[in-house]
Amino acid sequence: MNSIRSLFRSRREREDDYRSNYFFLAKKYQLPNVTQLLEQKLILDYYLISFKTIFAYNLNHLLAMRLQKLKSSEELTSILRKRNIEEMSGEAMKQCVKFFFEH
Repeated sequence: MNSIRSLFRSRREREDDYRSNYFFLAKKYQLPNVTQLLEQKLILDYYLISFKTIFAYNLNHLLAMRLQKLKSSEELTSILRKRNIEEMSGEAMKQCVKFFFEH
């Protein structure tokens, strides 16, 4: 059943899985430079990765990009309700609070 679902997943979802694996390995083997290079590549490609991955791997530059795309604080509120805020980095929290004050 899972193999059938994987056939129907979109290309973007499969790419997200691959990118998440790269971030996972970089974090596991404590390679912050690799994480930074991956993040820079995603920014250059204007690739918007999920908030889940952004918060899990502390991708602060991508978070700033994603926050710019949001139109209101209600959108961010709905996203944060789905995430465990206690696991977010301090820098990510600061960016989200700044977004709330500006919108």
